[in-house]
Amino acid sequence: MSLIEFGGLAGALVAILTLLSKLVSLIAAIQKLISRIEQMAVDIVKGEEARELLADNVHSQEKKLQAAEGLFAEVRRELGELKDSVKEMLQHVI
Repeated sequence: MSLIEFGGLAGALVAILTLLSKLVSLIAAIQKLISRIEQMAVDIVKGEEARELLADNVHSQEKKLQAAEGLFAEVRRELGELKDSVKEMLQHVI
């Protein structure tokens, strides 16, 4: 083999090694991307679970507020009755 052929062979080997290193880098980048996508999927699932828990808590608070509104309406009605009774008593006194 002549020196030119060895030079060509060496150039080809360098090109192949460069391509292989780029391929390895690309595979590593793809693996990182897949890992990030998997983490995003896990985060989405956790977010959905947290949203459902929050929705349950909001529903529970809504029920409590509705019960409190009912109690306030009843108290308001009884206060109105008490006010009317006091007015009647004052009219009888005066």
